[in-house]
Amino acid sequence: MKGKLCGSPSVDALADAALRLAREHGLPVFPCGGDKRPLTQHGFKDATTDEGQVRRWWTRSPDALIGVPTGSASGLLVIDVDPAGVDFVLGESGDLLDKGRQHNTRRGFHYLFGAPAELSIGCSAGKLAKGVDVRGDGGYIIWWPAAGLDAFGPEIDKLPLPPDSLLSLLAKSSNAKPSSNEELSIPEPRLGLRFADVALLLPPIDPDISYDNWSKVLMAVHHETSGSEAGFELVNDWSAGGRKYKGIEDVSSHWRSFSTDRPNIVGAAWLKKFSAERPAMHPGIRDNGPRFAVIPDHQFIERAPLAWHVKGVLPKAELAVVFGPSGSGKSFVVFDMTAAIATGVLWQGRKTTTGKVVFVLAEGAMGFRNRLLAYAKTHAGSFPGVRIIDSAPNLLGEQDHVLLANEIEASGGADLIVIDTLAASSPGADENAAKDMGKVIEHCKQLHKATGATVLLIHHSGKDESKGARGWSGLRAAADAEIEVNRNGDNRIATVKKLKDGEDGAKFGFKLMPVEIGIDTDGEPIKSCIVEPLTVIPPVNKKEPRSGTIERTLLDAIRDDSSIDGRVSVPSVIETLVGQLRQPKGRDTRKQHLHRSVRALAAKRLIAIEGDQCWSL
Repeated sequence: MKGKLCGSPSVDALADAALRLAREHGLPVFPCGGDKRPLTQHGFKDATTDEGQVRRWWTRSPDALIGVPTGSASGLLVIDVDPAGVDFVLGESGDLLDKGRQHNTRRGFHYLFGAPAELSIGCSAGKLAKGVDVRGDGGYIIWWPAAGLDAFGPEIDKLPLPPDSLLSLLAKSSNAKPSSNEELSIPEPRLGLRFADVALLLPPIDPDISYDNWSKVLMAVHHETSGSEAGFELVNDWSAGGRKYKGIEDVSSHWRSFSTDRPNIVGAAWLKKFSAERPAMHPGIRDNGPRFAVIPDHQFIERAPLAWHVKGVLPKAELAVVFGPSGSGKSFVVFDMTAAIATGVLWQGRKTTTGKVVFVLAEGAMGFRNRLLAYAKTHAGSFPGVRIIDSAPNLLGEQDHVLLANEIEASGGADLIVIDTLAASSPGADENAAKDMGKVIEHCKQLHKATGATVLLIHHSGKDESKGARGWSGLRAAADAEIEVNRNGDNRIATVKKLKDGEDGAKFGFKLMPVEIGIDTDGEPIKSCIVEPLTVIPPVNKKEPRSGTIERTLLDAIRDDSSIDGRVSVPSVIETLVGQLRQPKGRDTRKQHLHRSVRALAAKRLIAIEGDQCWSL
């Protein structure tokens, strides 16, 4: 096949070609000047597939040539022939070169092959033949097709490995040696692992790791499974989960290049260690550059502006918190908001960005089921398309956030992960202790880094609701967005209390409208609720009673024990609380004090009373 770009390339053509190489073919690129010298500080070592960085480079140097590193950095092995090497091309060796992809250069030709995984071939000049250079580990080439020169032969993603006879010549003339890793790559016997045990080693490993490590993973599985078809299917399925995946033929050509009749350089012992190290790092983070990159101001401002799940309410960020007292409707309003995100419709008049939503239900799975049924009943039988994990993780521990990330990514990824609730997902954590909550928050941020999804925590208010969410104040500091949900009778309010890099203070009123979703075994209706927006924002609640008072205890009990419509039996609450109060000496006045407190709460408009029923306002 022939691909051709005629004439001088436009500025946009160079930038677009660099982006295509990075995005579609997984080839790291970097800019070079007209003299072919790198324009970056560390030369080919700065090469990346990060599209943002590629755009910044070509915005700053729009006419830059495209440099591509060779060897294990890209999986390319290149034979560079200048005019003095024409005899080599015209001789017997020319037939070997013709099997590769040919790029015309300013003075000659580049012949591109896939770099063999088990042999590290370095760069050499004139050793293979006069006028013939080798570009392997430690080298780079200019991608001349992007500069308007001809290209012939196989597609980039279907490059063959060098023929054995050419490899033999390269081994004799170039700095060729077995691929190695000082710590891990040693000749290994097979461990005799069960196939299922081998399969468990792959999920923690990001398939978009460097080409060198990707090849070693394939080599190790090939070695341990004796090159079986099942082993091949395993590594192909794993590789297909990455954006660098070039197709089954590419994986197959690498798989076939490994030999089962000689000791492999790496095996299952290396794979076990490499896999075990993945959770200790940030799972899912791709190795596209230095961890602490220094970015000039003129490049920093080119970053994309803040993106939104719900514009002006919920940003696409690391961490968000929705909190409120029991019975406020926080879980209902979060479901309503995320259903709008999952379906791409407006929420409370605000634009949403359609995204994948995953709920982690650490508690209340049956209530969530009923919410789904109520939604479907009011949406012509259709569900919003969210996905659910109904097992409670322990975000205080060292493994569950990694397992969550792996399962979510394996199921198709997520844009928003809702954890309901924070308390139920961090058993054993002291909510007031910086040490415990700091670890939980860090694990949530690692979950974000692994999946790219915003992590939204549903949390409770403290006993003194004026002080915000329950527990350690560092939770609010860590959150990019914080939404408080309160109740005033049948009316409820969601207030944006904090919006990092945005404007807070927005309020959204709503009611919970009961929906009958079925009949229970006693013949009574089963109900859930849907959110109905209010056009007029209701007033906020009055001042809450102090912690430790009878009024505070009574108000908490009314809110905690309320039914789906928010109502609770006054005699039932009083009977429950009588046993919790200290019995006085002499005449027992506990019920009188509680009835007096009920009237006081009603006078302060914190509750409403109708017959023997009451509810929080």
